[in-house]
Amino acid sequence: VAVVDPGDAGRLRGQDTHGQVEAVVGGDDWTRYGREEIYEPWLQGRGEVARGGKLDVRVSRALGEKGYDKVRLSVITESAEDEEMLRKSGLAFEYSKPFQYGWEFRYDLGRVATACSTESVRSNHKVTSDSACRDLCSTNADCAYYTYYKQLQSCALASEACKLTKAPATATYRKVGRRTLHSKILSVKPGTTTEVDVAGTKITIQLPREDGPTSGIVWADPDVSSRWVGSNLIEDFAVFKRSHEMINAITASTSGLDFFQVVGDTFYDQDGRITSTLMDEFSEVTKSKFWMLSPGNHDFWVHGTPSTDSEHDQHAMGFMQYYAQDTVASLTHDVFDLTVDPATIQQPQVTSDNFFWFNKIGNLGFVGFTSSAQWSQVEPRLEQACAYFANNPAAAVFLVAHWDISGMGASADMAINSVRERALTIPGCDIGDRLKFVTGHRHCNIILNMGVSEPVGFLVGAHGLHMPGEKAERQCHPLDSQYGFLYIETTEDEYLRIHYFEEANTLEPSARYDKLLQCVRSNGAGLAGCTHLATTWLSVKV
Repeated sequence: VAVVDPGDAGRLRGQDTHGQVEAVVGGDDWTRYGREEIYEPWLQGRGEVARGGKLDVRVSRALGEKGYDKVRLSVITESAEDEEMLRKSGLAFEYSKPFQYGWEFRYDLGRVATACSTESVRSNHKVTSDSACRDLCSTNADCAYYTYYKQLQSCALASEACKLTKAPATATYRKVGRRTLHSKILSVKPGTTTEVDVAGTKITIQLPREDGPTSGIVWADPDVSSRWVGSNLIEDFAVFKRSHEMINAITASTSGLDFFQVVGDTFYDQDGRITSTLMDEFSEVTKSKFWMLSPGNHDFWVHGTPSTDSEHDQHAMGFMQYYAQDTVASLTHDVFDLTVDPATIQQPQVTSDNFFWFNKIGNLGFVGFTSSAQWSQVEPRLEQACAYFANNPAAAVFLVAHWDISGMGASADMAINSVRERALTIPGCDIGDRLKFVTGHRHCNIILNMGVSEPVGFLVGAHGLHMPGEKAERQCHPLDSQYGFLYIETTEDEYLRIHYFEEANTLEPSARYDKLLQCVRSNGAGLAGCTHLATTWLSVKV
């Protein structure tokens, strides 16, 4: 018994596999392990890239010790057209390099039951999965399209001359172009706005004054497609549409909203095409916020555990370059440590610095890391972060990491509450209940840990997925499924508040969402004027 291709065989309808599919014969036994559902209803008509001539921009905070006034501005180009737009803009970047070791090329979402015209086909290959066919196209400079034939376990690579025709094929995909990361550190003036024109893409960066009030949104485990990890909630809760619709409405209407965090398992994506499709829907205003991300187990291994590792997995290297956080690796490398191919060595041992970051926004501090690393790697970096907060105190410091429990790639001492307990002994982080954490991994939304006198740990892992039995196992919401997010704010009168907005659940799949969206769009204060629709998990004077 062997795993032939976990990247194609592990999807279970209606639940996160979390490594349960570890012994699959042949890789395509869908009668036993679920139905192949590459083409979901929301995918229809989304085969073409549709960013409307805009470049794909990222804004993140610079590493704290580089200075409070520093931010990282990045652009992801994915085609020759993107490169030409950026060249004409005249913007100079300190770093401009093609992606390596993951998500090197963007592909569209394909056309079902089509194939390229015979004269354009350059080669045919025997393969066991769509992923293998995609990788063959990526390594072939002449390949502009690939057609996957699931029943025949074969693959055809075609040139730009491809003309699509109806055929008994699974799908044909277009290789849009090579992904390249362009990145630089900018200086901005806190408390004011800085406008940057990136080839017609208007980015307004607003960094609150240091130690002033701030606010932001936190997601974890957002699953918007069943391509890799399936969930019936994706359709029941319309997760793809609601994800971009709600965050765009919030950022457009909520003044003082500064950051957007995703705490791992970000869109459950092996090759980046689902992620890019959703990112195309995010507004320029949303992309102007400070994005803060930490990887989860599904970002390393699309089916969730090292034991389901596939040669086609991205090992968080595509994630790392795509979201362009300013990590401690940038202190000794251009941006990231890309010296070792993760396919040649146990990946977390060589790249943990690529996922460790710390900074302040207003009067809140944040520390992001991956629990796939070993404590011996994280400890000196945590000491570095805590030393920064000793010299730059915050009203509260949040640890931002995915694993709320050990296992599935995280050792026993790297679950987030274990890291918090150790951090409390380090000068600068020895701040008691003001050291808090946000996390995901398990798929419900609850206050996870209490401190001495107030909540300190917040789990918000229900954003499109649930697992059978989680309700009974973990004292989750009395309903089977939740879908929601956190709103963290500090106020002028020096309060820290954490509000949980439940957008949907099993009994109310739409009513809650519709009411909240209407409130955000109409009340004049955005999300800040809708907290009566939330459950306030924390309200303390800081």
